[in-house]
Amino acid sequence: MLALRPYQTEAVQAAVRAVRIGHRRLLAVLATGAGKTVIAAHLAGQTKGRVLMFVNRDELVTQSVEKFALAVPADQIGVVQGSQRDWHARYVVASIQTVARAARLLELLEADRADPFRLVIVDETHHIGAASYQQVLHALGLDSRETAGSRVLLGITATPVRMDGQSVQDFFDQEIYRKEIADLIALGYLAPVRGLRLSTATALPTAGPSTSGDYDEQLLALAVDTPGRNALIAETWQHHAADRQTVVFAVNVAHAQHLAAAFQELQVSADWIAGSLPLKERRRRLQAFHDQQVQVLVNCTILTEGWDEPSVNCLVMARPTLSPGLYIQMVGRGLRPAVDKQDCLVMDVTDQAHSLACSLTVLTDPDATRQSRPERKKGSERDPEEPAEIPGTVSAVPLPWDVLGTSPFIWHPEATGPWLEAGPQHAIYVVPAGHDLWQAWLHSPDGVVGLTDQPLPFAYAQGVAEDWVRDHQLTRYAAKDAAWRSRLVSPKQQDLLRRLQVAFDPQTLTQAEASQILRTALAQTRATPAQRQWLRAHHVAIPGDLTRQQASALITQAQTSRSPPRAREE
Repeated sequence: MLALRPYQTEAVQAAVRAVRIGHRRLLAVLATGAGKTVIAAHLAGQTKGRVLMFVNRDELVTQSVEKFALAVPADQIGVVQGSQRDWHARYVVASIQTVARAARLLELLEADRADPFRLVIVDETHHIGAASYQQVLHALGLDSRETAGSRVLLGITATPVRMDGQSVQDFFDQEIYRKEIADLIALGYLAPVRGLRLSTATALPTAGPSTSGDYDEQLLALAVDTPGRNALIAETWQHHAADRQTVVFAVNVAHAQHLAAAFQELQVSADWIAGSLPLKERRRRLQAFHDQQVQVLVNCTILTEGWDEPSVNCLVMARPTLSPGLYIQMVGRGLRPAVDKQDCLVMDVTDQAHSLACSLTVLTDPDATRQSRPERKKGSERDPEEPAEIPGTVSAVPLPWDVLGTSPFIWHPEATGPWLEAGPQHAIYVVPAGHDLWQAWLHSPDGVVGLTDQPLPFAYAQGVAEDWVRDHQLTRYAAKDAAWRSRLVSPKQQDLLRRLQVAFDPQTLTQAEASQILRTALAQTRATPAQRQWLRAHHVAIPGDLTRQQASALITQAQTSRSPPRAREE
């Protein structure tokens, strides 16, 4: 029997304790790569009676059987998938698509009456609200919290939140255990994450119906599946990740095919995969990728969850999403450790109006049901027939800032580097300065000053910035949980908003929201005297209609081309 990791032992023990005190509907939240199936298999081995496990995709049946065989006798494991119907095995691994069919559902009920299943496990249980799951669970008497009897339902997932806003916890009595991605990376069980943001000018559609919460797939495909954007992604990958085994996430089958073709045009061994392919062909393409005959595999929905391939060390997020759960599932495909695997590079393709709720910072916040979604002004929707705009130059900057959400402060992502909202009139920009080196610059009404004497690794540059906030007693302002952020808009903010002719509701707008609106609005006003003074001092040409945002960009460009001055003595 495979020895469990300490946290896996804790999860098994937590489930056993919950059952002993009378709970029958249990939920375990375990990060992708935590070994959910191994934990489930060990619980199955301790169950006095038969066990039934549902998986969400046909490709996961074989994988789950292999994991079960590490904890229970292989000859006692049966499969229900397609024409295979091992209903009377001690441990049954079943495809939900197969069991949900009427004829198979009758077979399930007959097998259960003959020898009842004592433990029913639902893998990737964030799908539990789907009609197929509810139909099967109803047949087993597990669709209600009031279910009586000794049967136990165990749900396991990395993302206990659904796009319709309903929490997965609503289907269970108790969450028995939780272990997040950040915990497992810190313990060395998952590979560290590196970020690379690729900015494009592609205009995304508005969110889809409230029942889905994500972008409308057809409109999204029209927006992002363009020759220019696809070529830009492939070329940027070739520049930053040409030696990495890569999975790319696409919107639909056509998008997957077009992206694969863009990589192939660069002489990269690339292929695509989707659920529309026959199972045998899908397995062949996955095996070719496993054998590294294919370096880049573009997929449409099929590899978003459950699939286990440790060699993956680069992910390309070419499919925008408003779902933190989906984003976390996609990132999870690259976190499993492997020999000689130092980290996983996540290339995040950021388009206009892309929701930053779904960036690397969501990795430790899978319960975030409130998502910042892009809003367009009336009349600004892009014509579906109009090709999406692609910039002439690539903005692809390594962004390892706060990727695990561990910083107590708010860092704002920008293509040129992240910046820290250090105080009411202070911002600290951390900009790249060579290979894996960064510089910290303080922007204030007095001008711009360097906080580092020389370029530093990002963690050190970030530390310098955050230490400046602490040293100047501005923590109460800059902290994520600062009290002011949740207060209603202040009189001073209201005055500024009115002067800028921005409509707002003083009864609902918070100070944090007002601050963001003002930052965006002020960015389009004229450059400040301090910005102009800095640019003149560094011999940068100043256009007459220079805005604050443009001035900030010019300053950042000038900073990256020179060494920072010694930090001013305070």
